[in-house]
Amino acid sequence: MGRKAEKEKRERRRFMEFSPSVKNEIVKRSGGMCEECGQLKASEFHHLLSIAIGLMKGINPDEIRSANNCKHVCHSCHQKIDE
Repeated sequence: MGRKAEKEKRERRRFMEFSPSVKNEIVKRSGGMCEECGQLKASEFHHLLSIAIGLMKGINPDEIRSANNCKHVCHSCHQKIDE
């Protein structure tokens, strides 16, 4: 992937990140614990439907950035999910 494509990907990703208010909603929902394993403190936010797939399918960006499309997870679980 060229530099221009990488830059566009980073900018698109930044635009599709969860807002602070959505993150607060997610933290309240999870109680600060990983919603995958339930044992470790959650520190990361995982898109259930990936940004790329959501955009390819024409899904509204607001839905991709919503709390309904997020799971609050620990780093270990996030790595496992992404594999």
